Amino acid sequence: MKFKLASVLAAVGLASGIGGFASQVHAQVMLRSQLVVSGLSFPVGVYSIPGDTNRIFVVQQGGIIRTVDLTTNTVNATKFLDLSSTGLNVVTTSVGGGSERGLLGLAFDPNYTTNGYFYVYFTDRTNGSIRIERFTATGAPFANAAAAYAATTANTASRLTMLNILHPSFANHNGGSLVFGADGMLYAGVGDGGSGGDPNENAQNLDVLLGKILRLDPSDTSAGDGDAAWVPNDNPFRDAGGVLRPYIWAYGVRNPWRIDKDRLTSDLYIADVGQDTQEEINFQPSYVPGPGGNFAQVAGRNYGWDCREGWLPQTVDVGCDPNASGVYTDPFQVYTHGANGDLACSITGGVVYRGSAIPELVGTYFHADYCGGWVRNLRYNPMTGTFSELKDITAQLRRDNAQSVSSIVDFGEDASGEVYIVSSPASGSPTGAIFRIVKDTTECGCPCVLQPAAIPLFIDNAETDHFWTFSQGSTVTDGGWERAVPVDDHAIAYDPYTDSDGSGKAFVTDNAAGNSDVDSTSSTDNAVVMTSTRLDWRRGQITLCYDYYLYLSQTGGTDPDGLFVEVSSDDGANWTRVASHTSNNVTGWFRESVTPAEFQTAGVTFTNQMRVRFLARDNLSTAASIVEAGVDNIQIHTGNPIPCDFDGSGAVGVADLFGFLDTWFTEFATPGAGLGSDFNYDGGVGVADLFQFLDCWFANFN
Repeated sequence: MKFKLASVLAAVGLASGIGGFASQVHAQVMLRSQLVVSGLSFPVGVYSIPGDTNRIFVVQQGGIIRTVDLTTNTVNATKFLDLSSTGLNVVTTSVGGGSERGLLGLAFDPNYTTNGYFYVYFTDRTNGSIRIERFTATGAPFANAAAAYAATTANTASRLTMLNILHPSFANHNGGSLVFGADGMLYAGVGDGGSGGDPNENAQNLDVLLGKILRLDPSDTSAGDGDAAWVPNDNPFRDAGGVLRPYIWAYGVRNPWRIDKDRLTSDLYIADVGQDTQEEINFQPSYVPGPGGNFAQVAGRNYGWDCREGWLPQTVDVGCDPNASGVYTDPFQVYTHGANGDLACSITGGVVYRGSAIPELVGTYFHADYCGGWVRNLRYNPMTGTFSELKDITAQLRRDNAQSVSSIVDFGEDASGEVYIVSSPASGSPTGAIFRIVKDTTECGCPCVLQPAAIPLFIDNAETDHFWTFSQGSTVTDGGWERAVPVDDHAIAYDPYTDSDGSGKAFVTDNAAGNSDVDSTSSTDNAVVMTSTRLDWRRGQITLCYDYYLYLSQTGGTDPDGLFVEVSSDDGANWTRVASHTSNNVTGWFRESVTPAEFQTAGVTFTNQMRVRFLARDNLSTAASIVEAGVDNIQIHTGNPIPCDFDGSGAVGVADLFGFLDTWFTEFATPGAGLGSDFNYDGGVGVADLFQFLDCWFANFN
């Protein structure tokens, strides 16, 4: 050994104080959902006033605007505005349960902290027409921002109707977005009037306001400038004749839900609900008026409906050529109903993240589908017209709240730019809830309490092969483990929507299309097993973390079905069970951990011959028993703060050096995750591991 050590030192020229390599594993950012408030009646939107960091405003479809105290996560008893039958009685009374009418949108004036103005978008209770109205908060005009933030109600006597849009034929496709642009103008997204295929050809007709994006000037209160009140002087169709054309900014939309302004760039993201085939996301750069501006590039756009749906021509349309060149502005992203297993019917947009709590997500756009229940984000590049980093984060957001983060009708932001999800199930009871998207600060992505100096020994998100082996009991007929993408087969109620950490893959029990769950014919030797490569846990203070999902059609009994975790200290000769999951958790991913104390209680000895295995077991011989399991985001950490304390003694000495070198010479040039001398955790053993270990050893030698 001394000869080998001397040879190595001479060969690589190592000495005390040599510059080391960074020994660090960069894990993907993990997210979770945090319940803010529940028990809301059909919430459809979350809004905030710039600078007012202590509260958000929740729009309820039935006609009520409430405030939520973010310091206590409670709904304030006082209603900010009541347009329902208990208040001004102007909003359609029949809402929820699939209805698209009601109070649908809210926007605060850019000068709200002075003038107290805010704007609402709702459907009239008498005839279903769309109304955009302005109100003033009680106490306005305000002496300062603090007074504006303290206002808890609206002055109902200040009600002013800005626009009344006839919507006579059908009850659906009302739109509902209100947003202020960087130009100080109020943009409104109006639906096409309802039914399928735009039967009244509204969206392409510039003589009606349905199927349009309107642009209003809240400061233009008269017709003295040659047009009607609220019409900006630079609207693209201002001088095109007619009464309604002057209000139109863009056309050819079906039911924009929602329009979001990137609070940094002021670009607009327009999520437009499709019909039978495609849901779409459109992008409009922020409008820069005046000489040298971009009026010609952004004003008067035709987004295609109903000549086009997403990227697809609609040949049944009347009066337009769906293949005409240079006429339509196509979306930058679509997703197709039923493609790649997607359950989809109605896009929910969307916000661009500009908060500070999750810097890894800055500039990404969140969106969802109401039917699919999923949440995704992507990053759009307006310079190239392309997007990247499309990720499905549904499972991450459901880990703590199972299926609660579903029926998503809106995203919103607080004054700090943090993102909220509005969940509003189509039922008659007040089951709506608001969730905040937060960074999962538990380093391992599971509810284990790690010391600040915790060091990852093993990380596997199923993206690459970390040398697990898969086997099954002699009585198992189907359902073996595989490393795969959950296929989201909607004929299977227990099939997961996606993996847990958003990386794209997970370990699942034969989760192929058509599905075969774990089946066995006996109460013995009846599990499918995934077993890790050999692991070195001699550093001690080990925490095992993982995410799992589990569907069980039958639970209970003296020896139940389930997912079980076992470890071996002697290279698989003997096994100790350290975790059992025997409850039916449907398709939500859950976080789990086995802590050092739990390992100690189980009598586990940490050696360099450790293995971990996950067993999904069907212990019932009946074919009716269904067992479907998944594992993802597997991580192993040591709480020992000194990486080169190879024997886990708490101090660094000669024994650690000899122990590491013995292992290094044995494993050099060997691939395989979890190898004892894989000091930089890259899945193989090489010279870099030796450099890093020796750098640590010289620095910490006692």
